Amino acid sequence: MNIRQSISLALLSCVLSVSVVGAGNAENVLEYPGVIANRTNKTVVVDAVATGLTTGEAAEFILINSKSGHDYEALAVTKALPSHIREALIFIGIQPGNAVKHYSAQFLPRGELVEVRIDLPPEENEDEQVDHDIGLGDLLFNNSTDSTLQTNDFLFTGSFYTRGPGEDGTEGLAADLYDPHSVIATFTLPPSLLTVPWLASQGEQYGNIVPNPEYSLSKGDPLKFIFRPSSNIRSEIDLTLHIKTTDKAEEKNLSYVLKNEKGESLNKASNLAGILSAFGKLTNEGKKPYVAVHFDPKMKVGNIVRISAFLHSIDNSKGITIKPPLPNQLYYQAFLPKPILYDRNQRVQQPPELHIEKKEGGDISAALKQADLIWDEDMSGKSEVRIETQEVEGPSDFASKLKALESTMPVLLVYTSENIILGEMMPYVEPVLESHPTVFVLIKER
Repeated sequence: MNIRQSISLALLSCVLSVSVVGAGNAENVLEYPGVIANRTNKTVVVDAVATGLTTGEAAEFILINSKSGHDYEALAVTKALPSHIREALIFIGIQPGNAVKHYSAQFLPRGELVEVRIDLPPEENEDEQVDHDIGLGDLLFNNSTDSTLQTNDFLFTGSFYTRGPGEDGTEGLAADLYDPHSVIATFTLPPSLLTVPWLASQGEQYGNIVPNPEYSLSKGDPLKFIFRPSSNIRSEIDLTLHIKTTDKAEEKNLSYVLKNEKGESLNKASNLAGILSAFGKLTNEGKKPYVAVHFDPKMKVGNIVRISAFLHSIDNSKGITIKPPLPNQLYYQAFLPKPILYDRNQRVQQPPELHIEKKEGGDISAALKQADLIWDEDMSGKSEVRIETQEVEGPSDFASKLKALESTMPVLLVYTSENIILGEMMPYVEPVLESHPTVFVLIKER
């Protein structure tokens, strides 16, 4: 059965409210305006029209809702709501993942792969029965690789739910509520329903993806987008990496335990080599590890910095993906601040600073500092850093003093030493994570 026959059967099933193989099967069909989902053959069909985008013009978007003002850089437009397409994909068994959310340390998109094909209109004087179903990747050309898009699979992140514009602020799907109302984007766009299955920033990709000159679509040409589960199964596995230490927190005494969702340990050796071996075994089996990291509160910050650098080296599309931090934990990249943060004169902004250190007797001393960059009145380009310092008597005192600053930046810089213990620092940081979720740890000995 070819795709045109499948579409016809889906349409017939929806109209008659019966299955083509027997009555009483209407529960396997879901219909919205411009959308038909068939759970039996696991297919979603979406009606659309071509925008008439010509060869050489940037295709930032493949499919957008008709409310969008981006038809000048989109391949096709549909009247179907993104939320209806989302429900249809879930109806046939495809689950949405997670869009990129930098504020919660979700830096890579996640979701199931969806194969997308397009049923093109027949050419003039051509037999209507000729099959013009082609893979979406063949309809697009990538100038950076001098080839077609090389994939028909797109990542179903599912967009995300948020408050809508206006005074009522009704909650809805971002792709429904806000421009560009994207269903499929050619770059990593959090509000889009589907994106390319790799990390692609808009700036880096702009102008690279264009219509394939081998196919000519005129403005208004009717199209049918066909979505179905991809045959390229990408198995994802959620893991937790526990990094523990002895009281002395010496690096040679660190142990690493990688556990799956059942709590089973996956690494034989408890050192870094054992962890790499466990990750390698999983990736060789076709699994993509998504790893939450738990640092033992007894660890020294200096050791965490070195381990974080190791994790950063394998946190990529071909290795593992570090998940957002566990509750009351810092994201591992908090311990890898960019060098510019050390120079107050070079910072674009001046976040509040927590300075924490251990005295000779073992007591912890802390201070809250706020730096301000003051420029000369003669506009000579010279500046002076002025710092206001408040001594802090404990975690609760720090939280109240930080709140009194009324800082609008959700960022906190923590100045400390390599020898400070994580469990000595976090009581100051944990209570303010809600207001200052982005934390960077700066080593004073640097």
